[in-house]
Amino acid sequence: KGILWGVLSGLSEPLGGLFGHLVLKGTDMNPLAYGTLFALVGGMMTYISFAELLPNALYHDPSGHSATASCLLGMAVMAASLLLFEA
Repeated sequence: KGILWGVLSGLSEPLGGLFGHLVLKGTDMNPLAYGTLFALVGGMMTYISFAELLPNALYHDPSGHSATASCLLGMAVMAASLLLFEA
């Protein structure tokens, strides 16, 4: 039952992306609208990370060393990938 719920929740992203593609297909959106939507989604993902995932990681690692180091390492990897894709 847990695997089923995991699969169903995992399918929400590709199905949402497909639905969004079908709705916006053929339209010429303003770049400001794209930037606003990306910022909104990025803000939601950041909130989920800091409000839900990080406290859960700290619960399972009371010292906080591994969770903090992993968070900072993840941020560094993302920043490096952004810099490498610009080059």
